[in-house]
Amino acid sequence: MSGTSTCGRALLALLAVGTVVGGCGSTGGPPGATRTTLHLPGATVAVHGGFDRNESFCADPPLSGSITYDVSGGQVRLTPEVRGLPARSTVVVNWLNNSIRGYVIGEFVSDAAGDSVPTSMRLYRPGETHGAGIQLASSDAQGTVLGALRPCGG
Repeated sequence: MSGTSTCGRALLALLAVGTVVGGCGSTGGPPGATRTTLHLPGATVAVHGGFDRNESFCADPPLSGSITYDVSGGQVRLTPEVRGLPARSTVVVNWLNNSIRGYVIGEFVSDAAGDSVPTSMRLYRPGETHGAGIQLASSDAQGTVLGALRPCGG
């Protein structure tokens, strides 16, 4: 290739790339690649190493109602029964390990009356430890805090 011009080398490189890409076949990846199934968030998630006990959280005003964290058969289910939310909104659920650490574990929607729609719950992960509380926030860029829930009876 010592006698090949810079443009010629670039053309050869593009042809080589085209051959590799063209040879990928219908799998959309390199030869021998395996496909994986995408698992979208659902109503339950596996506990794995997460918090594995049932808990109930009661809403602080201006919200009312509760959210239950149920563990059964190695799966976690979160059931929101909260009122006083913004109408027709997506609500993000933040699990609070303590007063410092919290993280998103799921989301649900509210109906026209501002009540949670339990069947819309989508979980991303379980809580890591006993929940010190749950914070509900809007799903917009501002992440406006909509309210808090604390362990019931505690």
